[in-house]
Amino acid sequence: MDAGVFKLGEPSNFACPEYHGVLLKITEGKRTRFRCHTGHAYSIDSLLVGITEAIGETLWSAIRAMEEGVLLMRHMADHLSEAEDKETAALFREKADEAQRRAELVRQAVLEHEELSRDRIAEEASA
Repeated sequence: MDAGVFKLGEPSNFACPEYHGVLLKITEGKRTRFRCHTGHAYSIDSLLVGITEAIGETLWSAIRAMEEGVLLMRHMADHLSEAEDKETAALFREKADEAQRRAELVRQAVLEHEELSRDRIAEEASA
């Protein structure tokens, strides 16, 4: 890695949407752009788009993981029922139901999630 990239600008408060490392803020006159040490580069608008897309992707990953947990807990409950451990099976079903409710809340957040850009915001402002 070329440490010289850190001479291009100052560390920003933002992480690279692809690499997740700190982005350097590079100011050229009135123009601001961002770059990570692996070479990903962003304008302010493309960074906004990248960040909001990454939020949606992360939320969908969370839903998948939560639903896999629900499936596993229900599988365990079935297995325990067959093994005549009804009390523990019921607890696993209860936990699976709770996890399913949480997954649904996250799913609702994803469906309401808005991918933003300068153009989208400008369109909304002029409507």
